[in-house]
Amino acid sequence: MIKRTIIALALVCSTAFAADTKPSAASIQELLNVTEAHKLLDSVTAQIDGMMRNAMVQATNG
Repeated sequence: MIKRTIIALALVCSTAFAADTKPSAASIQELLNVTEAHKLLDSVTAQIDGMMRNAMVQATNG
């Protein structure tokens, strides 16, 4: 049990120190490319467009 606690504490501390540096524009761009964030944005935009169209139809028919 103590070994697990020490390992967990070491991992938490190491990530805390790693977070001290600011991300560069290149690293942010790489993260967006790897996670394919553009697909998520395209999907959300399509959903919002559909919801807005339905809301306008309901507002004009009601």
